[in-house]
Amino acid sequence: AAPVRLIVSAAPAASRETVAGPLAGSIGRPAFKVDIGKSRTALPGQFTLEWNPNEHAFAERTENSVAVVPASQRGADPAPASGAVLAFPALASSASGDQPSRQQHPAHRSPRRAG
Repeated sequence: AAPVRLIVSAAPAASRETVAGPLAGSIGRPAFKVDIGKSRTALPGQFTLEWNPNEHAFAERTENSVAVVPASQRGADPAPASGAVLAFPALASSASGDQPSRQQHPAHRSPRRAG
């Protein structure tokens, strides 16, 4: 017998999230309802998983999702300006000086051994 029985069914997709909040009438990420039907160690329960196409992974749906990082308000404390810009002198280069030595060539360019 299986140690756990999961019952998976389709769940309604939530609205797509924008900076201003949920986008009305839109279809968000695909979602699945997972019920723990039978388990020797866990209590019966259910949760909803959403597919994240950017991370290629499932994540549990949060009920009250909020932005992790607030939008910038252009506060009175901006980052200080960076230091002075310096110009580097041009180097005289020769054709042989631009190429790595034979020992420094990448391994995939060296001849392959048979067998």
